Amino acid sequence: MPKPRNSKVESASQRLKLEARRSPYWTRLAPGIALGYRRNEGAGSWVVRSNDRHGAEWTKRIAIADDLEPAAPPLVLTFYQAQDVARQLARGSPPFPTLYGPAPGVPPPPPEPPPRAVAGMPSDAFITLAPPKLPPP
Repeated sequence: MPKPRNSKVESASQRLKLEARRSPYWTRLAPGIALGYRRNEGAGSWVVRSNDRHGAEWTKRIAIADDLEPAAPPLVLTFYQAQDVARQLARGSPPFPTLYGPAPGVPPPPPEPPPRAVAGMPSDAFITLAPPKLPPP
């Protein structure tokens, strides 16, 4: 499947010629999914806009554009890398789970309590203690 093209934001040299503004330059990737390039004073940033299939729209900044430095995923992305990340985020599967967290509308899993060292045990012996139960107020 061919990737959408937008000559204004495909290359870093073309992006640097754009006017710095608050509103992103949008490229439609698929129905309900758009990739935006927000031109800033320095390097621009990539933004994804999508809907949650119930009519509510959301936007999320996904990375810095490769305007002033070479691409270094997941923090600095090219136009085509940003397209892939935008599609994955909009479809509910984070491309870099540790960086982006769960997709919008998906609750995160409950955190696990950290292991605690026990006095008198070797330093590599850990047990997990349950949090104290408080009486009801």
